[in-house]
Amino acid sequence: MTPGLRDILAALLALANPAMAGPGAPLPETLPYLSVLEKSELSVLSDKGLHREVLGEVNLPTGRIVAMDPLTLSADKAGFVQTVPPGKYLATVYWTEDKDWGKRNAFAALQFSFEPILEWKIAVNTKQNYKALKDDEIFGYAVDGGMGSFLSPEAYQALEDSMDLAQKNTTNYSNYYDDVLSQPLEATNPSRLLYAPTTDPEKTIAMFASGFGDGYYPSYFGFDAQHRPVMLITTFFVVDGNQDPSQPADGSPKESKQ
Repeated sequence: MTPGLRDILAALLALANPAMAGPGAPLPETLPYLSVLEKSELSVLSDKGLHREVLGEVNLPTGRIVAMDPLTLSADKAGFVQTVPPGKYLATVYWTEDKDWGKRNAFAALQFSFEPILEWKIAVNTKQNYKALKDDEIFGYAVDGGMGSFLSPEAYQALEDSMDLAQKNTTNYSNYYDDVLSQPLEATNPSRLLYAPTTDPEKTIAMFASGFGDGYYPSYFGFDAQHRPVMLITTFFVVDGNQDPSQPADGSPKESKQ
């Protein structure tokens, strides 16, 4: 039986636990404390060759989170409606290797705890109404520069300021990716980076290549039994990406026009 996205995300939560696997480790054969997964499903996941890479800590001084294409600055600067306790949280990417397209980031995640996840809910910003979604629709963010990210509203402003300065001070300026980000990002495969756009090390941004490139990608919060956020994850439709973990839906989800 092929696992649904909910089961895959549950396995990623287990893989994120430092007691279960280290950075870069393939998916383990057994995840003993996860009752949601059957051994046959774990085998399928292992065959997908998911690997984990830790980027570092994203600082969220107010507990607000923005997920967006960092090259277009098109997201709601206020971030998601759901907040977390202020603090620094580990950012991780999970990648796999496609026989035709090479290494691709399948998921990106922020980890808030390691409690079991009992519910997934799609992440919405202040301009999106979860109740208005139809069964086959999703909210997410548009990618036009081949990149996704997690950051705070404060880091968003720092990135905006850094882009303005680069354009003003760089001779023969082309664009922020080519002139500033390309070298550190292209040193990794698939591309990923914990980036501070200014000299303030507290304003950190987790950046990562978005799966197969441009598109529209949803994020989901996973909640524990007390409805506290455990994980925020963005799926790039690389591994069983046509399913919404918050709904028992079939078929490919569509971008909401709301």
